[in-house]
Amino acid sequence: MQTDVKVLDVETVDAIVQAYIPDKNTQRILYGLVRDFHAPCGQLNMFAKYMMNGKCKKFYPKPYRTHTSLHMGDNKRPEYKRPDDGRTIYVDANRCRVTNRRIVPYNAYLLSKYQCHINIEVVGSLYTMKYLHKYIQKGSDSITLHIGDGNNDGNTRAHSQPTTELQRTPIETLVIDEIKNYQDYRYVSTMEAMWRILEFRMHDRSHSVLVLPVHLPGDRTIMFEELGEANNIEARLKSRSKLEAYFELNSHDVVARTCITKFLEHYT
Repeated sequence: MQTDVKVLDVETVDAIVQAYIPDKNTQRILYGLVRDFHAPCGQLNMFAKYMMNGKCKKFYPKPYRTHTSLHMGDNKRPEYKRPDDGRTIYVDANRCRVTNRRIVPYNAYLLSKYQCHINIEVVGSLYTMKYLHKYIQKGSDSITLHIGDGNNDGNTRAHSQPTTELQRTPIETLVIDEIKNYQDYRYVSTMEAMWRILEFRMHDRSHSVLVLPVHLPGDRTIMFEELGEANNIEARLKSRSKLEAYFELNSHDVVARTCITKFLEHYT
């Protein structure tokens, strides 16, 4: 996001991202990696994970392009260079040949170093930050599967015995252990885990706020239990509410009138 490292022209984009088949004779290793980690979709592979309703969600195959075109200002990715140079790659897994129209954008250095598929895109808008934060906090997919064997281990089904002639099948009762569920299903994200490892403060309060119960004179609300405190209502009516005590303090304390927003720093 810094000015001196921003991608602002076509030449820089072409140096970082490629979306075409490398030369088989001069770039043999890169050619093999692009072949191994770029499985086709669409009519060539209807079972690809990005297929939806018979179409590719990523809009492959892409059209041929002689030059890269930038559309970063309106929150679009560049349309990368895909020359119609006649190069093809035979994908053994799908038994088909693909052209530059089906090559996923890649970085030659990262693909060669890590030898795995790493999708590389150039995005030049503030939505980049939102995109990054979404993936940082995405977490992992998981599924919880429980198979009961009839033993009550916290969340199994216990069977009660039939008590009448008509009730010939046991009644299933679901026994739920909420504490065990919390321990089993609690999720700690990577950021929270690192925060705890570094022993940072988990919570804080920036302001002390006391909400005064607003009421008309003689119309204050008193909460009581019908059986336990009915005899003490008269005594509680004679005591001041927080609002009345606040007014009384301000009537004779000049300092209290000057610290309305920081009242709780000086008074209780």
